[in-house]
Amino acid sequence: MQRIANPYYVFKRRVGSTPTSSAIILLMLLASCHPVQASESFLQQYTEIEYDGTYCKKYKSWYAYYLPLGNKIVLCKENITRTFPQSQVQKRIKSALAHEATHLAQDCKAGIHNKQMHVLNTGIKVSKYVKARYTKDDHMIESEAWKYQSSNEPYRFVEKHCNKLN
Repeated sequence: MQRIANPYYVFKRRVGSTPTSSAIILLMLLASCHPVQASESFLQQYTEIEYDGTYCKKYKSWYAYYLPLGNKIVLCKENITRTFPQSQVQKRIKSALAHEATHLAQDCKAGIHNKQMHVLNTGIKVSKYVKARYTKDDHMIESEAWKYQSSNEPYRFVEKHCNKLN
């Protein structure tokens, strides 16, 4: 059992080298699975992701949006790249994807073939930021998306409420 948990033993037979080179190979494998790519790959099992769509070009301050009628997430990579320093771009993309993943889950809960979205969890406080930025009808769905955008919770919601594309 202990031999499997130790990366040296996992790679020893295949690589036939020292623990140091085996650890380097393990780190290279882990580095190849970037959090943003993992988020995109996960979401593509449930919905289409479009990049730099029409509204991204029209509204330069938008980072992403969800189209409930099209069941599609649109990620505004050019807007994010233009707005933030390179060191923050991946973090901002991940946050935008999580925000829109919440909307996808809300759409799935409401029934994917309509333009309605249902709040996943009641009791979420509406912030002044959301009140100032969105119409009253959207306060709860947006509050929920803003609340969870810095976590992995939206992906659990998608898994729970949505069916995979097949």
